[in-house]
Amino acid sequence: MSEVALTRGSTRLETVSMALELALEGFDWSSCNFILVKPNFVSTTNQLASTHVDAVRAVLRFIRDHTDTLVFIGEGTANSNTWEGFLNFGYLELKKEFRGITFLDLNDDQVTGLTAFTRKLEIQKLHVAMTPLESNCVISVGPPKVHDTVIVTASLKNVVMGSIVNKSTVRMPINGRRKRWFAPIKKRLKKVRLLDELRDRALNQGLSRHFTESHKVLMHQGHAVINLNLFAMAFQGLRPDVSVIDGWEAMEGAGPTEGDPVPWRLAVVSRDFLAADSLTSWMMGFPPENVGYLHYCSVAGLGQGDIDEIEVVGNLLPEEAYRPFVPHPLYKRQTRWRDQKVQALVRKIAEEGKLPERVSSD
Repeated sequence: MSEVALTRGSTRLETVSMALELALEGFDWSSCNFILVKPNFVSTTNQLASTHVDAVRAVLRFIRDHTDTLVFIGEGTANSNTWEGFLNFGYLELKKEFRGITFLDLNDDQVTGLTAFTRKLEIQKLHVAMTPLESNCVISVGPPKVHDTVIVTASLKNVVMGSIVNKSTVRMPINGRRKRWFAPIKKRLKKVRLLDELRDRALNQGLSRHFTESHKVLMHQGHAVINLNLFAMAFQGLRPDVSVIDGWEAMEGAGPTEGDPVPWRLAVVSRDFLAADSLTSWMMGFPPENVGYLHYCSVAGLGQGDIDEIEVVGNLLPEEAYRPFVPHPLYKRQTRWRDQKVQALVRKIAEEGKLPERVSSD
């Protein structure tokens, strides 16, 4: 039975710290060659969408109370320069508080290739930063949010998508995010969600692959296959060793970047990423068996996805924290992730314990 800490305190810092103390009691820090703390900067300007520095501060304090090993704070943003996030959200101040920490743009890291799939279930190799794979202690720190493609995002998706490389962001200036010509139009049409529709079609019908350098975009191969791809990355070892879900302020509605705040005032921490993400998804009103990539990770035994088999410790009960979130406007489309060929492929991977070198077209 996997253990998950669920806490509520008077501040974000206190709440995360309480959960860390409970979830990581007896953790073997001597086994860590170095530690990667992985925040989420899906936006480098919208704090609600991104990891608050106080959540990372709580993690660093806890680490330094137990070990002096080197700590990387690493992220690879999707559409902006990663250093914008470090600057805008006050991360560089952490250098004054903690010894032995180094900031890292994962988009500028050395890369290796991991297997993913196209919408036709053909094999594709995606460039992934080496540091998350080389560290034996990856700590995901980020907020829980509804998502525009896979219903819910928490710790696994943070590590996977932030580690897949988009080299074009490295060349961008860090004194301002890349201006997008449609931003004023999108603001004006927010209620209509027309541009959300267009973006969803571009990402999930394979149109984006023709004009992008981003391997993050290549993960998007339709609603069925992006869930498969997230599972495939986790299966290959690209996943958190410790999940810190900072729910002091979460996001509902038009996540992961433009949704509305939920003052949830809780933290979830576990050494089992699937248990942490599944419990969080359940408390948000989305049963984990209905979230494709969480379901596939559970089928393959990558962690505990059964809510009834999770031991919750802390000063808050899941039933007390339960609060149905407003789903994304495109939620119904996202629920169509079930596909017979994809499900058969996941079962085969789980049974054989390896990814295929090719997928039969039969």
